[in-house]
Amino acid sequence: MSLSSLRKAIRWCCLCAALLAGSHVPARAQSLHADFAAAEFADLESSRPDVALTNFQRYTLIPCASVVAHAQVTIATPPPANCAVQKPASAPRYHLETGLDFSVATPAASLTALQDSSSEPAADGEGAYSSSFTIGASSTPGIFSSVPSPASPSYFDALAYQDRTIPHAESFHWWPALEQSFYFLLIEHGFRIADDPFLRYLLWHKPFWHDYIASTRHFNMNQWGDGDDFIVNYVGHPMEGGVTGYIQIQNDPRGRSLVFGMNRDYWTSRLKAMAWAAVYSAQFEIGPILSEAAIGNEGGYYYRPGCDPYLTCSRPDGRKPITNNTGWVDFVVTPTVGMGWIVLEDVIEKEVTDRWAPGQPDDPLKWKIVRGALSPTHVMSNFVAGKVPWYRYRIYGPDDGNLFPSHNHRADDPYDWTGIQRWEIGAHYSYLSLPVGTETCYSCRVSNSGFGVNFAYRITNRLWVDSDVNVFPSGGGYASKGTMVQGEFGPRYGYTGKNWGWYVKLRPGFIYYDKTLTLDSGAAFVEATRFAWDFGSIFEWFATRHSTLRVDAGTTVVRYLTSHTDPRQPPGDILSNDYYVSQSNFQLTTGYTYRF
Repeated sequence: MSLSSLRKAIRWCCLCAALLAGSHVPARAQSLHADFAAAEFADLESSRPDVALTNFQRYTLIPCASVVAHAQVTIATPPPANCAVQKPASAPRYHLETGLDFSVATPAASLTALQDSSSEPAADGEGAYSSSFTIGASSTPGIFSSVPSPASPSYFDALAYQDRTIPHAESFHWWPALEQSFYFLLIEHGFRIADDPFLRYLLWHKPFWHDYIASTRHFNMNQWGDGDDFIVNYVGHPMEGGVTGYIQIQNDPRGRSLVFGMNRDYWTSRLKAMAWAAVYSAQFEIGPILSEAAIGNEGGYYYRPGCDPYLTCSRPDGRKPITNNTGWVDFVVTPTVGMGWIVLEDVIEKEVTDRWAPGQPDDPLKWKIVRGALSPTHVMSNFVAGKVPWYRYRIYGPDDGNLFPSHNHRADDPYDWTGIQRWEIGAHYSYLSLPVGTETCYSCRVSNSGFGVNFAYRITNRLWVDSDVNVFPSGGGYASKGTMVQGEFGPRYGYTGKNWGWYVKLRPGFIYYDKTLTLDSGAAFVEATRFAWDFGSIFEWFATRHSTLRVDAGTTVVRYLTSHTDPRQPPGDILSNDYYVSQSNFQLTTGYTYRF
């Protein structure tokens, strides 16, 4: 054998040995990470320097409740000083902030429950998990005989153990889940509005509620396909189901720490996520206001796939029949195939990412990018939750991993409203430049001054429900333009600080005229109500704890019915042939608001 052949053989042997060794590398243990400011935790390695612990790493933090319990039974030494302070019982408790139920009376007997190398804990006959277990006990007697070792592959189960079996104060986070689903809904429809010019035309010039009802009545549920291509139906919608499913998972204390495994807890959690995705999918398709039937009127007009609604395209897809973009496919595929997408990402996370990435909050950036790149739907669910793309609850805990680092390690519960004013009520002056019909001029722009009240309720840290009701009284005399009443109700979103707040608003509503000209009234003045909505900004300066000075500026859009039919009415259309024009008008409101 030549020298070059010998070198090649040695290289191949080394390469095969490296691959074989790498295939047997155990998954890195996930750290029991928590808010370092929490008083319930003690780092046993630093608090007991007299004990040699060879298998404890930087983030191996043990709940103080466990430390104190073992100290009272096994050793005379008092617990570490930083375990002396306890939070009130009413304080919110995450699963990392309350003690795992280690056995106290018989620590030696607890060495069997999770000692094996499987990452799937064994359930008893009723499906509940034993509350007495130890992972990788240390050789040191006493308190450390039942401390979990981070080197054990079953350490994942210890992190999720309390969420599944130990009763505690934390339940499903309904408001955050609904809030994050709403944000994702806005993102999806925002993309649709920006991408589809015909959708914008329908939204701007057609009667909203009439066409929504007409669209829902013509949903064709006697067919499977809706005319969309394969990528939209079998990739895009399953990814939508994956995102909404992960929104449910990350707000469920019983499922957010689970990794893939053939056990009942994991699959129960993912079935709940599928149910959440099914409800979201139904809302996205046919729900009121924010749905494809309401925005874009899917079901309200017919077209041939590959062609525009006016059938003016030169090369339509002749293989597909004419459709109104409705069918069973999106209702079924989004939650079911979406669940499969979630399971696929979970499998990749466990079998690929967790085997090579350290799984620590301070991982190198390359491993964070890998974790995010291999789970795209998880990235989007993290984004709407305000988390970094690679966020995992079992690694970062409830408070870390925020998109804004200044919010990391926060000691307060973001949904705890103790001492925070959630209600606002006030009075104000309002100016509105609006075209109105008077005895001397038809549709002349007039500056209207009036007064009104505002009312708001805070749903989350940034989201409010805001409402204004304004009255613009008559000017009197021969050229009286009559009295107008304006009402607008909708969301506002923004920042609320210690001394000031700034928000954006989008509020639908109405304007009522007690004397105006309409399309049907001719020269006679009649009562009328027109749809209106406003968008703009609201600035608030908190003069005192309860007193606020408010400035509201924006554009009020009023819709007017015209005398001619829709010039772009497509063939086969079951929508209204009415044609509306929308006119923008500047409005400024300022006044005093009381917060409580």
